[in-house]
Amino acid sequence: MRKLLLATTAAIVVSLGGAGIAQAQVSTIPTLLPGTNPFAAATPAPGTVIVRLGGFVRATIGYLGDSGDKTTVPTSTTASGTASGTTAIPAGTYKQSNLYEAAEIYLYPSVDGVAANGLQYGAFIEIRTENYQTPGNSGLVANSGGSSISASDRAQYLYARRYYTYLGAPSVGTFRFGTTDGPTGLFETGTFEGFNDGGWNGEVPDGFSGNTTPVFPFVGGTGAEYATNKIVYLSPQFSGFEFGLSYEPNAVSNSYDGGNSIGLNSTLTGLAGSSPCGYASPGCGRLSSGGAGTAARRINTVEFDSRYRGTFGGVGIVAEAGWWGSQHEGVATTGGTRYHGLDVGQFGFTASYAGFTTGGHLMYGEYNTSDNLNIVGAVPSTTWIAGAQYVTGPLVVGASYYVYDGAGASGAAPISPSIKRERSVGIAAGGTYTLAPGVSAFLSYLYGTNHELGVNILGDGEAANTHNNTKAQGLFLGTGVRW
Repeated sequence: MRKLLLATTAAIVVSLGGAGIAQAQVSTIPTLLPGTNPFAAATPAPGTVIVRLGGFVRATIGYLGDSGDKTTVPTSTTASGTASGTTAIPAGTYKQSNLYEAAEIYLYPSVDGVAANGLQYGAFIEIRTENYQTPGNSGLVANSGGSSISASDRAQYLYARRYYTYLGAPSVGTFRFGTTDGPTGLFETGTFEGFNDGGWNGEVPDGFSGNTTPVFPFVGGTGAEYATNKIVYLSPQFSGFEFGLSYEPNAVSNSYDGGNSIGLNSTLTGLAGSSPCGYASPGCGRLSSGGAGTAARRINTVEFDSRYRGTFGGVGIVAEAGWWGSQHEGVATTGGTRYHGLDVGQFGFTASYAGFTTGGHLMYGEYNTSDNLNIVGAVPSTTWIAGAQYVTGPLVVGASYYVYDGAGASGAAPISPSIKRERSVGIAAGGTYTLAPGVSAFLSYLYGTNHELGVNILGDGEAANTHNNTKAQGLFLGTGVRW
């Protein structure tokens, strides 16, 4: 494997040299071992370029159960969230196995250079295995935009999740351009994702039935925030302080640029996820105004976040304060539902001493779940998390508890007596043990619940007064190798 990586990296360096990117090139295998950040830029000498090809492979096995393990479909129906034209689910009883096994691949190609005049520049790509686990042609469930590729084939596909370029200088700061994390994600503090698989924001929760799991509402770690095209500015650090700004025209990644339709942040119905945009219409990714069916999509999103890091008497302090806001597409039809733009404040804090860290994170404002727009007149959402983590030698153990309260499907006030606001609760606990540099094993326990009176959370075609409470619980063991 190492010879293959060296050969691949050398080939990339040769191609870069032919393009005249810098005066000299240096090829390295990156250090993406525990405690390092794969998204951080390297620091080459002036006039040189460093090309890296990092990676991470993880395999997991677990025993789990959730409210969607066994369902009875009373009549032939189309499940919630499926693509237009999908064949209805036949009536019957369906049961899933409680055993779960999965593996993921992450690849991190990157280029980092420093010009002779001190300009820092580079590019970063994150490549993953395709994460769709449901078939697109079985006629049962199709959340992949109506693709005809089978589930087993899709699991072998790779796709780019992050990809951006950057320019900067130590005294000026850094500008990023592309599909990348904004400051909300880069500075996010106190969500406690550093043990086991990342808690409820890891890959392990993919094993649960999707409609039963509590939504992880902290936007900084979700694709709804980092998988969109934006311009980001990150300041230099001064006396422990730093800040960042970003602007996102619409919730579209570069891969959809030019007008293909978009699944992110949309409430589109009757449109497949890959329909072309030959003219301005509800399926266009760059649509700035339209009918009621697209009014829940955000546009002109701005992020501001700030962070302080310091040490006082041996206690390490990290504090964060930020804001996430947007406009929305608007409503072009009389009597259509009106939405707020995003208007969300977030605050995080941790304190660390002798390997022990504790703290939390709070989000409050106009949003629904992690990044959906709130209906005008609906209650604002509140999310908080508290956690603790302890590091001793090669072992990291931790636990976290979070609660999300939001409008859900209740709509504008006064709330219908038959529908109550949504509440999600998530508990995560476990640990990671480093067996050797770059080799780790983890144990993860997850428990989560959803509640919303008057809403069939499973969306399996039964009555609205059923499945108003769902839960998911599992114990997982996994291994990972970084290079």
